[in-house]
Amino acid sequence: MFKRCRSRPPGETYKKIIVPDPENVWGNVNKSGEILYLLQTEKKNWPNYVGEYMNGPGIGNIVKLDDQYFLVFHARRPGKTRLNGMGRYIWKIPLKIKIANEIPTYKWIQPVLPGDKTE
Repeated sequence: MFKRCRSRPPGETYKKIIVPDPENVWGNVNKSGEILYLLQTEKKNWPNYVGEYMNGPGIGNIVKLDDQYFLVFHARRPGKTRLNGMGRYIWKIPLKIKIANEIPTYKWIQPVLPGDKTE
């Protein structure tokens, strides 16, 4: 069911989720919004910041293990940069997934980070 809901039709590309940036966290002039990443390590004041845990999270896959969904991806340890692709490890973060018409699409999939309260 999940795949049916989120697969793109033939010939269409995925759409980036853009959210307002009223404090101009990203410092981009003349933009009404910014991309909302599932995980990001560049701006502490932007949603889903994980820089204290890792650096440069890459493209991931959603994997179901037992009854829990996880995002499995590659990233470096915190503070590690410019290694030309070296020093990357496989990471796994639990996800909360709730797909419903009354919920905005950007909230359908949320990472469960250390310290997050779960429902």
